[in-house]
Amino acid sequence: MSHRRGATTRRRAAVLLALAATCLSALVHGRAAGAQVPVAARAGTGTGLTATLLPGPERADRSRLAVDWTGDAGVHLRVSLATTERTSRLLVADHALSAGVNLLNLALPAEAAGTLRMEVRGSSGPPLRILTEDLAALRAESAFAWRSGVSAALPGLMVGGSFDQAGAVSANDVARWDGGTWSAFAGPGGDGTDSQVSAMTVFNGDLIAGGAFVYAGGKLVRGIARWDGTDWQPLTGSAGTGVMSYLLDFVSSLQVFNGSLIVGGQFLNAGGLPANHIARWDGTEWHTLTGPSGTGVDSAAVWDLTVHNGALIAGGGFTEAGGLPASRIARWDGSSWSALAGGINPGELNGSVTSLENYNGDLVAAGSFDTADGVQVNNIARWNGNAWSALTGPSGTGLSSSVRDMAVYQGTLVVGGEFTHAGPLAVNHVARWNGSAWSAFTTAPGTTLNSTVYAVTVHYGELVVGGGFTQALGSPTDYLARWTGTGWASLPGGAPNGWVTELFSL
Repeated sequence: MSHRRGATTRRRAAVLLALAATCLSALVHGRAAGAQVPVAARAGTGTGLTATLLPGPERADRSRLAVDWTGDAGVHLRVSLATTERTSRLLVADHALSAGVNLLNLALPAEAAGTLRMEVRGSSGPPLRILTEDLAALRAESAFAWRSGVSAALPGLMVGGSFDQAGAVSANDVARWDGGTWSAFAGPGGDGTDSQVSAMTVFNGDLIAGGAFVYAGGKLVRGIARWDGTDWQPLTGSAGTGVMSYLLDFVSSLQVFNGSLIVGGQFLNAGGLPANHIARWDGTEWHTLTGPSGTGVDSAAVWDLTVHNGALIAGGGFTEAGGLPASRIARWDGSSWSALAGGINPGELNGSVTSLENYNGDLVAAGSFDTADGVQVNNIARWNGNAWSALTGPSGTGLSSSVRDMAVYQGTLVVGGEFTHAGPLAVNHVARWNGSAWSAFTTAPGTTLNSTVYAVTVHYGELVVGGGFTQALGSPTDYLARWTGTGWASLPGGAPNGWVTELFSL
């Protein structure tokens, strides 16, 4: 599952806080990258928007935009390019902004000219903040080349799962794709991990991997490790290393929140401390998430984590958080746990939230469940801050089976999993929701995926999915595929030789 994350895990794309912050500090030298022009700014929000343009390290037709947002959560960024011909081209339609530095991939060649316009919007009304900057001036202010020491992991598509080869390269359970070739994460003591990688993110400049592994690079790490650019390292505090105490323990979700790394999964201890399936790593020590009446959650697992409206959201199979009733989903504000109304599948013995995503200002929870606070939703539901509702359109309500991952792509919510239908509509393991209706990516014979999608992400503007599938477009497409606009296709350079359960775009 792609839990970011980052997500989702998802999980999901704007988790490069430490790297982008380093870039901003080094490049801007204490000065904002562009003039800020407030438009209908809300009083007391303290909104602030700065931007730095970074080169695309893999493709000449791509650039990267590091956007530092110091305002409220629950807002979205729209980016467009105005040219001298007085035309405007939309580059980013709807990117959910996190507090801090967000890294976006733009279809913007190095020689492009014009004015870059960035608009921060709420759920309705005029823009809350507008930032405009001439591309030439922004490049002059931001220009630099990627250099060793800025990022522990080179930019690319990070792929985790259960495999021992990626393309023509030997790679144990984790590998990097640079747009055409594969590389492994091999240190002096060995390559990759000894079992499945199911979550990745970046924290304090290092790539973090979590999963069911005990060893990484030949070192004892117990379910979670960091790549420092040359070798894998354990996350060791004063009382112990990692989170795995038993062979069935694992890490399934990672999320950066309030300057710390939050780790979720199935485990009772973290760094030797009783944690109950979720813990916090501050860079040197492990900590528990306790309050008001208990620590962590009551049962495994914490499958996914995200940040919504300034709070950490955890989804899983639990029925209590912090000693309070919280059915399959809970909110952590930094000091205590609370429920989101009646939660997911309240009063039922089974059910689980396996993926979380922000979409159009709402929190979307998906997994394997029937109801949300008593409302029939069929494996996916949205929370508007006050109540739960179904994703219902002309084709019906929800999905026919479980969801594994979600991502926002071109203004739509893309959902992957075991399901084959959205309502009565055949979608075959991946579907999209536009805010009012479900649709399939393609229904032409031989163009759909033939098995479960476990991971969904957007990499350099392209939608990429990973899973247990082996066919699309009527030909082999092993475990990894990209959407071409008309169908699914293989990635240049080959694919892993086993299931893909995590995708992370860096």
